[in-house]
Amino acid sequence: MAVPHIVDAVFCGEYKCRKQCFFCVREVVAAKGESLLSAGELARIENAAARIGKPINVVGSRASGTAKATSDWDYVIEGLTNKQWKQIKNSLPGAPSRIDKLPRMIDIFKGPVDPTKPFITIFPK
Repeated sequence: MAVPHIVDAVFCGEYKCRKQCFFCVREVVAAKGESLLSAGELARIENAAARIGKPINVVGSRASGTAKATSDWDYVIEGLTNKQWKQIKNSLPGAPSRIDKLPRMIDIFKGPVDPTKPFITIFPK
C-alpha cells in the first residue's frame, strides 16, 4: 500500500513567524486530496507548540492518512520535559474528554522523527 505524501498546504497568510521557521499551516492535504487534520485540530496543536516553544510532530496513522475515528494520536516532541507535558497534555487532540468520558488516546515519543515515515510538523506560532 502506498503511503500518501503531503503535496499541498494552505497557509494563513502570515508568511514568517517570529522565529522565521515555517508558515502557519491551516490545512494539510494528502495526495488523495483528503484533509489529514482539521483546522481545529491544527489550531490546538499549534497552540500547544506555542505554549512549550517547540515544534510538535504528528506521526502514525494520523500523518499517513490511515486513521479511523477511534485511532489514537501519536506525537514526537523532541526534548519534551515533564513540566512542558503538563502544560499541553489536556489541550492536544486525543486528550481525555470530560463530556464524552473518553480516555486519553495519546502516545508521546521524545526521540527524533523517523524521516522515512510520514509525519506532519507544526511549529509554534
